[in-house]
Amino acid sequence: MFRQFLLFVSAILLTLGTTAQTQNLKGIVMDGQGKPMKFATVSLLNPDDSTLMFFGISNESGIFEIKNTSKGSYLLQAAMLGYKTYYRKIQQPVANSDLGPIILDQFDVQQMKGVEITAERIPLLIKKDTVEYDAAAFKTKPDANTEDLLKKMPGIEVDRAGNIKAQGESVNKVFVDGKEFFGNDPKVATRNLPADAIKKVQVFDKKSDMTEFTGVDDGSRERTINLMLKDGKKQGYFGDVTAGGGTDSRYKAAGKLYRFRPESQFAVLGMTNNINRSGFSFSDYLNFSGGLQSLMSGGGGSINLELNANDNLPVDFGQPLTGLVTSGAAGVNYSYQLAKNRSMSISYLGNGANKKLNENSWSKNYTSEQEYITNGTNDQVTDNFAHRLNLNVRNDMDSFTQLTFSAGGELSDNRFNSIDTSASKVADVLVNTQTGTTYQTTHSISSKGSASLTHRSHTGKTVWNLSGNADYKKNATDNEWENLTAFLGQGQNISSNFFRNDKVYTYIYSAKGSWSRALGKGYFIEPRVEGGSNVGSMQRSQGLPPAETNVIDSLSPDFNTSYTYLRPGIHFKKGTAKVQYNAALCYEQGWLNQTLNNSALPVRTMGYVLPSFSWRNEYATAKHISFSYNTAVQAPTYNQLLSVPSFSGPLNTSTGNSALRPEYSHSARIGWMLYDQFSFTSLFVNLNGTYTHDKINRSVTVANNLAQYNSLVNVADDYTAGGGVQFGRPVSKLGIKLNTGFNERFNRGITLVNSVQNITTSFQHEFRLGISNKKKEHWDAELGGNVSLTDTKYALQQSLNNVYYNTGG
Repeated sequence: MFRQFLLFVSAILLTLGTTAQTQNLKGIVMDGQGKPMKFATVSLLNPDDSTLMFFGISNESGIFEIKNTSKGSYLLQAAMLGYKTYYRKIQQPVANSDLGPIILDQFDVQQMKGVEITAERIPLLIKKDTVEYDAAAFKTKPDANTEDLLKKMPGIEVDRAGNIKAQGESVNKVFVDGKEFFGNDPKVATRNLPADAIKKVQVFDKKSDMTEFTGVDDGSRERTINLMLKDGKKQGYFGDVTAGGGTDSRYKAAGKLYRFRPESQFAVLGMTNNINRSGFSFSDYLNFSGGLQSLMSGGGGSINLELNANDNLPVDFGQPLTGLVTSGAAGVNYSYQLAKNRSMSISYLGNGANKKLNENSWSKNYTSEQEYITNGTNDQVTDNFAHRLNLNVRNDMDSFTQLTFSAGGELSDNRFNSIDTSASKVADVLVNTQTGTTYQTTHSISSKGSASLTHRSHTGKTVWNLSGNADYKKNATDNEWENLTAFLGQGQNISSNFFRNDKVYTYIYSAKGSWSRALGKGYFIEPRVEGGSNVGSMQRSQGLPPAETNVIDSLSPDFNTSYTYLRPGIHFKKGTAKVQYNAALCYEQGWLNQTLNNSALPVRTMGYVLPSFSWRNEYATAKHISFSYNTAVQAPTYNQLLSVPSFSGPLNTSTGNSALRPEYSHSARIGWMLYDQFSFTSLFVNLNGTYTHDKINRSVTVANNLAQYNSLVNVADDYTAGGGVQFGRPVSKLGIKLNTGFNERFNRGITLVNSVQNITTSFQHEFRLGISNKKKEHWDAELGGNVSLTDTKYALQQSLNNVYYNTGG
């Protein structure tokens, strides 16, 4: 941190040295008729190579301002789509900072037909709803990638995790010459394509595929970047190889090979390192945190039953990985476009990682009668390997009918070994200790497929859609524990050795049909019906090693569950360039079946009304306000329903609850965004809240020897609320960019401890501040930190009420 601070201070001092003789320039851009022109770009270029040095954009009145320009010779350029580019040489400082009117003459349309201007270098050009950057106008290092290039472009921000914001909004798609590149992960393109291969960068709001095909605007927009390649990079092969080493045998290496043609793309990527870097993104890793359970899904008027025991957890929040990680990955991507609207793509991605972790833990626990402290250590090694194959096909049979198809498969292996110790004390008196060893292996295979058929009428007012999905997964996990447990108060030592082998099979099917009818003036109505079934089965063997001869039947269930649903609903929408809203009312009828050891439990029938509403209004350029309300139902997962105990040692026993009811939640969110493209100031404000009925939570029973028995129950309710403000602005006189924000989070939840209801409330306040230098030709310095205050209260044990601080950088 101290070194980063010194670098930052040095960068600031250098910047301050250059601002001592700065000057603000202003003027007005007008057309040949004397009318002010908005959104014209006025730039100061380096006369030697035409790279961008300073710039401004004209406002609604045609007035522009270029702030804090330094001494030197420049080429003044003013540009606007459809008009001849204006040039003037100037020498800074100028005697009069008011440059006066700049007149742009319009091109003669007849003379310009079929003519393309390629010699001019316009750093930034606004083309209706697209902002276009000329990559050659931004200096980068010889070995820079596209991410380094984007960082230098005004209005585009890239954080340390590689996440991109353009004109204030997150970018979730990056195209290369208008085509997807390695699926939907933007960082695969921005971190692997070299900067010198890029000709132009385009930023725009992409409409949904359905809107683009049917012409019926559903109001959906997604901030997108399109990377246009140089002509010389569209033929033949190009790529690069990089490698580096450091102290303590640290290394990293990567190689890339590309071939782009007008009708096809081919790419090969590979990397390896032992410095905790993924190379592509965390979504390319599989089960990397030692058996994290699958995320429960559901929301927006839907109900789900999760049946996957060890699904991948795709995350990329920029947080550091714990432990020491050695990783490698390789991928191949090929796409081919047979015709304008007929295309296919196929990709393979393989990755592996080894993780070594040593950690210490300390926790304070309590019951209604007492509190106790537990100290622990953990030493673990994890190995992961995965192979993924994906195929996508699009076929527009004619201008009225479209068929899309996608399929994928995955193979993965995971090995996890750990040694754990724990010691629990009450009032500084040691009550129990445990040393345990865990061995775990997981093998999984999965496949998925989906198809969609869309047809629109010749008038374009009616659209029919039929779609279907099918998923299959087999997951086999073998666990073995060896524990030595001592209960000091009882003078009892227990040596235990358990195994648990699980085989889980899941089959998920769904189909949906919809009919959309345009009502005029941007309104349309869409009745739809959806149905499906989630089927899962688990065979568990649990007992004493060796597994073949010492299976405990009472702990080894054969469990099957299925959830079948039918969901009719109606959507009423309006979609225009500025305003979008969607009001929906659905009803879901579901049937939950459970079979335990060939004995069927009573079928449970459930029904839920699922309203939802969303509204967004872009009341001015880069300024919008939005509101959304959703209801969601989350059915209990298979392992939450399984009411057979699972042992990991004498100190911990867990079981599910076959009588659990689904969670039913109401969520609301309001947001406001402002982005000033003239000053690059951004402001985001949001408020959100969720109320959950029948929340599934823990019920813990703690024995006198501090052994725990964990089960699950439905509690009456759970409340969460939050809000935040984020502000960012360049400070031109200091040559820095300031980012700051604060967040508020509140939660009120209920758990049961020894059958006594414990209400826990938590209120957290967080403040963040970050400063970075604007010009990064010589220095790229960042300094930042955050501080949070958390106030937690426990109804069951008020002596544990606590206020604590966290700080980070």
